[in-house]
Amino acid sequence: MLGFAIYVDDADGVFAEYEAANVRNKPFLSFYTIDMAALSKAAGLNYLFKVGAENTIGEVESDTVSVLLASVPDTPPPPVKQVLNDTHARIVMVPPASDGGDMITSYQLQIKTEQGQEEW
Repeated sequence: MLGFAIYVDDADGVFAEYEAANVRNKPFLSFYTIDMAALSKAAGLNYLFKVGAENTIGEVESDTVSVLLASVPDTPPPPVKQVLNDTHARIVMVPPASDGGDMITSYQLQIKTEQGQEEW
């Protein structure tokens, strides 16, 4: 194995090689971090990638893979407690201003009790 190549779709179906000088000379590539901000890629959009492997005969490219670029969502506002009666309360949660480019699928609510803290 001579090395690898990483290709990123530039949004119009044309793939451009990413950091050839840093990737081409690696005879073994188990992972590689791509700086999407440096490529001016925006969160909330899908991008296509493929990898090429090269030996003395030539290079072959993988199938493309689609990746949704997301970031960490904003911190949600604190939940609001609504006392319903002596034994029941309602916790109202408001979504954060930004979901980071991907739909929020769950929340964790931590309730502090007299015995300690339990995570629900």
